[in-house]
Amino acid sequence: MQFANLPLILPQNGPLALSASEADVFSVNQVSSAFGPLKTKLGAGQNVNIFANTDSTGYSEYGPYYKFAVALGELYNATVIMHRWAEWGGSSANGPKDYAAPVVIRNGTSQTIDFWLAALPGQVAGCMFEASRKPTAIDAIPRPDVAITHHGHNMSSFETPGNDLAIGRGLFWSIIGLISWQWKDVPQVITTQNPWRDNAGYDKVYNAIVGVAQVFPSLTLVDTYKLYIDAGKAPILYRTNDVSPVYHPSDTQGNDEGARLAAGALMASFRKAKRAAFSTVSWMELPIGTNLFVNGDLSNWSGALTANSSAVSGGSAAKDTDPANIHPGAGAAYSAKVKPADANGHFSSISNSFDATERASMSGKTVTAIMLAKANPLQRVPFTSFVTRANNGLRTYSGGALMWGTLSGAGGWMPITYGGIPCDAGNTDANSSYKFVPAFGASAPPTADVAWLQRCVVIEGLVPRLGLVRSA
Repeated sequence: MQFANLPLILPQNGPLALSASEADVFSVNQVSSAFGPLKTKLGAGQNVNIFANTDSTGYSEYGPYYKFAVALGELYNATVIMHRWAEWGGSSANGPKDYAAPVVIRNGTSQTIDFWLAALPGQVAGCMFEASRKPTAIDAIPRPDVAITHHGHNMSSFETPGNDLAIGRGLFWSIIGLISWQWKDVPQVITTQNPWRDNAGYDKVYNAIVGVAQVFPSLTLVDTYKLYIDAGKAPILYRTNDVSPVYHPSDTQGNDEGARLAAGALMASFRKAKRAAFSTVSWMELPIGTNLFVNGDLSNWSGALTANSSAVSGGSAAKDTDPANIHPGAGAAYSAKVKPADANGHFSSISNSFDATERASMSGKTVTAIMLAKANPLQRVPFTSFVTRANNGLRTYSGGALMWGTLSGAGGWMPITYGGIPCDAGNTDANSSYKFVPAFGASAPPTADVAWLQRCVVIEGLVPRLGLVRSA
């Protein structure tokens, strides 16, 4: 299956413009970048694989990733093969959970660029790691030379307790961690997508992404958002048929200016990259150090529940020794399978109310909290709640659904993370707690099936650490 070369007409000026020779292209001031290893291999005439995880703003044949792929092909006279995720049926996600047949979008005479475009409109960054997609979306593809995350529009509903962005930062920490756990040392790029045309509703997402990149130098940030702001959010940069607040960049045959702007930012970042080794730190493998959450590995468990835990509204837990329900690298003999009550199970949870010692250990510190959880396709996705005094008040940091996605029947492991919570000094509030909810929702769940919990971590610092150990 093959298309004619896509209509990417590269301008003579601007970020997509190509110089007459490779020497000119690489004459810019170069920086250490996740694009460095890709650039090295392409310069040596080697075949490469690129993975991009994106929502609808990266899906179109006239969108930024088709343009970026073709621009790279033009630069190296490479054949470019696009593998696009096939689940989107045009108006809903009713297609196969697999990549469509590969399409040659540029013919060349040197090497091959295979581009794996894991794009699903309406979805979130973690959706390709959800259990029903991961075997084909992630496990079956070659190890990429660079992995790009282009998400945020469908994740903007996260709460901001005390105007804090810890929940939002955690969403992006989680996908970064999942990618590194899948492909150790793979260089990662994250974009900031684009502002919404009609309001500032996306700004908190942008600030969350930037907040992660600022403290994690092994992640390369491509600030596509800023280009739209600098251009005054000109109407030509957006689709004309979108409902307000209009978040799709223009990416059609008739108007692709918005997509060109984003592709240009990616290409400019590529050009600035040094041809050098680069790897993104796998934070899920960083040693925990001091875990401020007592018994976070669940190892102290002699009674009905793990030590320091209590059942709320009929919640219960049992050890699960099935290897399929123990996260690889946890070094544990079991996980906790947490069951909601048979009636009104949406209120059920397993909770750790922080005692005075635990509250004191977090007092005045900036902490990051993680629960490593597994969703059950027969149940709602897990939900966690971290309650502490922060930003001069008792704050609740909660979430879960924005990791697995918006469709029912989701499964698989995710680290539910809250990144950089500024705890108040002198916390004496006994309502402080960390809670795992297997079936949270506005109404009773349809079943009383379990969800799984492997590990709870609260550490001081802005960068999460989970302490997993990769098998040799």
